[in-house]
Amino acid sequence: MSQDVLNEVLKRRGAENCKNPSLESLLSALEVCGHPEKSVHTLVIGGTNGKGSTALLIGSTLSLAGYNVGNYLSPHLCHPSERFLRNMEPESAVTLGALAEEFEPTAEKYQLSYFEFLTLLAFIWAKRAKLDFLILEVGLGGRFDATNVTDPLAVAITNIGLDHTEILGPTHSHILKEKMGIIPKEGLVFTGIVEPDLKKELEEYCETLDSIYYYMDQVKTRVLSECLGHQSLYINEYEFELNLPGQAARNNAALAFLLLRVVFPKLSMKTLQEGFKRVKVPGRLEQVSPNVILSGDHNWEGLQSTMSFLRESFSGKLRVVCGFGDDKPWEKMLKLIENESIDYQLVPVKGRNPSKNPNYLNHEKFCSSPLQALEQQRGLLKEGEMLLVTGSLYLVAELYPQFRASVRFLNDTEEAVLV
Repeated sequence: MSQDVLNEVLKRRGAENCKNPSLESLLSALEVCGHPEKSVHTLVIGGTNGKGSTALLIGSTLSLAGYNVGNYLSPHLCHPSERFLRNMEPESAVTLGALAEEFEPTAEKYQLSYFEFLTLLAFIWAKRAKLDFLILEVGLGGRFDATNVTDPLAVAITNIGLDHTEILGPTHSHILKEKMGIIPKEGLVFTGIVEPDLKKELEEYCETLDSIYYYMDQVKTRVLSECLGHQSLYINEYEFELNLPGQAARNNAALAFLLLRVVFPKLSMKTLQEGFKRVKVPGRLEQVSPNVILSGDHNWEGLQSTMSFLRESFSGKLRVVCGFGDDKPWEKMLKLIENESIDYQLVPVKGRNPSKNPNYLNHEKFCSSPLQALEQQRGLLKEGEMLLVTGSLYLVAELYPQFRASVRFLNDTEEAVLV
């Protein structure tokens, strides 16, 4: 079977960013498939930024502890099989292609969207692989997201930012209400939210569900050393190493630490330390060559965090290739890039650009070819300069094959083994 079968089947499900306004179709499909979502213990990770990183830290640690663990991630960089990790390794594209072919009639019958179909496959895959745990990264929002069909052991909400406002609502409060939809009755909730008003809303909502909430800022972190691609830090006075730099990575690690300590109290601290140390998060502040960084910062908060880190940690000059989706405040984000770089080029993002916006397409720094812009800026690099590709994970995905033959979620230098 061709490794492209999964992609071929998915193309028939329509555009990835199309979604159904309810869970009714997916729930019907799950029922006729024997409710595979009930065959595995789940953890659900929502929020605006940091969902993937938090999910990977948790998945790596549980896998290292000897459990059979799946991660269901979104989106992917090079191939949809990257969304299905078994013990931190992408599932075979051949296996997933066969699964997609088998259940395509079900998807067609219930008119499942691209993401709904992938989520259905994730549950069937988890059942057949006899996974102990499946860690689900929420795709969009929470309340009507396809991942919100289980009774999870715990949920995490990393943070709340203004993203997808045309779907989730115009304010942080509107967005929080959508994301709180993943919280189950009498559940465990872990969150990185720090804003007092949003905390109050979360607490009031949890009280109506009789759910218990924990805050990331209950965990103390302290940086020991930091550079591009790595940092050492204390988490509650235990020394950890991360293959991601910056405050956002520390927040994600603290949230994952808190969840693991509460939900899995028998895990040794060594397991947590080694589990965190071996995680690699591709396409997020990833240094793919000595002078090129790929970081799919697709919203204002993510871009601001990356720029703040580079400003504090990199003393050289910055060049940028950037592209933005049609639902992003691209002019505001571009202004930040302009202020922080010596040169930049604005490029299109496949299927995601404001193609009817003349201000974007006619911008003086616009280049119609991302690859051409990349090659041009790389050619201009001088000693002490760095090139950043940012603004969209889809742009990073398009250019990723120029630097990596495949996507890896484990640090290649780490071979952690616990007895």
